[in-house]
Amino acid sequence: MKAMNPARRAWRQRHPGLTAAALAPAAAGARPDIRDIRGPIEIPTVWPTVLMIAGAAALAVLLGVLIYWLVRRMRKARIKTPAEIALQRLERARALAREGQAMKLADELSDAVREYIQARFELRAPHRTTEEFLHELLSARQSPVAAHREALGEFLGACDLAKFARFTIDVEHMNAMLDAAESFVRTTAAPAPAPPRDRDSGPLVTQEVPA
Repeated sequence: MKAMNPARRAWRQRHPGLTAAALAPAAAGARPDIRDIRGPIEIPTVWPTVLMIAGAAALAVLLGVLIYWLVRRMRKARIKTPAEIALQRLERARALAREGQAMKLADELSDAVREYIQARFELRAPHRTTEEFLHELLSARQSPVAAHREALGEFLGACDLAKFARFTIDVEHMNAMLDAAESFVRTTAAPAPAPPRDRDSGPLVTQEVPA
């Protein structure tokens, strides 16, 4: 029997549980005790989706606010009719009557009515004298203003007296001038009604003449 190496004998004494079978390499096909290192696992993140949803929501809110602002601005910027402009000027002019400023009031009333007539009926009233304007109404008999020629003559004549002749006008007469101007604007603001049609007149029928 071969004698054991002293060093080997000493190692086996320190490690009595280890045998040659335990130290032998693993058999072919046996499952290894330590698995191989796998690649990194990609963990899905939700942040890009959250940011996209938040951005779309913010854009929708901003677009809604912009549309609301544009609609309100368009409503405020609606073009006013000549009658609306004239009535606003007449309403502001009432402060001049309360303050007793007859000359300024007459100037404002005359300008408001003349500019209204030009914008509403396309008659060149602002840059003409009262006589020239009234004379033009004689040749514009088809205009709705022609029916108010006499009342306009009295109104514009009173304004001329206060502006150029410096006639004294009390508050009562100034309010009467304001009421007359407002009544004229409201009366002529609506389009003139079409002339009534004769009930007996039927559609025009043409008779064919045989050749």
